[in-house]
Amino acid sequence: MFVRKLMIVSSVVLASVALAQNAGVAGAKGRGVAANGDGLKGAFNFEVKKAVRPNGSSEVGGKFVWEARIPATNTSVRIEMPKCREFAKNENVAEFGGPAVMVVKRNGESKRFEGPLNVRVVDNRPPNAPPNSDARDRIRLGFRAANSDLTYQFEGLVREGDIEVWMRR
Repeated sequence: MFVRKLMIVSSVVLASVALAQNAGVAGAKGRGVAANGDGLKGAFNFEVKKAVRPNGSSEVGGKFVWEARIPATNTSVRIEMPKCREFAKNENVAEFGGPAVMVVKRNGESKRFEGPLNVRVVDNRPPNAPPNSDARDRIRLGFRAANSDLTYQFEGLVREGDIEVWMRR
């Protein structure tokens, strides 16, 4: 009986130690302008994070804003995610998402769409790299309207500004 209790207590202690080692805060932040292969540009501003407590529970938060203009169709797009609900980090890559609102303005008319937003950012640029460095951060986002077949996608390189993916234990 004593051995069994000792083994149970030992297992709980080891599990607690393992969870405590995984405790910390991971996040991503960025502000700037990105351009895709067609020369279309978009401005981004975000800060998101995930905190993992020693007991294994976690909390995700933060926000994301994207604004782009499509000159050929005189259209502007603004996507706002007021609360990040999902976050994952692997090395210099962060993926996050949550419910968002996209407002499309064209010819003086605005249309509002709600739906999920997924974002992937890659922090390739060292903090002190010169502005003309070949190492460019990347951003990819995808929005799908909940009540229609409307989608918006963008993938490009950061031309102005910076993206930082980080971790603190």
